[in-house]
Amino acid sequence: MNPITDYDLRQLDRMTKIIDAFLVDEVSLHDLVATLSFLLDHVQDVSLNWKSIFQDEWMLLEIINADVSEQRRKLTNDERQYVLEKAKNLSFLLQEVTRQ
Repeated sequence: MNPITDYDLRQLDRMTKIIDAFLVDEVSLHDLVATLSFLLDHVQDVSLNWKSIFQDEWMLLEIINADVSEQRRKLTNDERQYVLEKAKNLSFLLQEVTRQ
């Protein structure tokens, strides 16, 4: 595998920062989902397998976000715990890819 470019490292770092901000309630689920989608679209040279795994985890957040937004409600406690778990999984995936 080729080394990750500086450009991709910057995008991955931004992804890590938005997840960290979400985990301490500094950004909303909506903002997290939108920002991760935007940044993931701009990551160019990571493995397609990693990108697919990340996208699968992200999609679970998107589904919950869409449901909450559509129904104009807040996350339930169970949903909040699930979303936090998924955000931590995304953070782990980012750590994993940047170590390569």
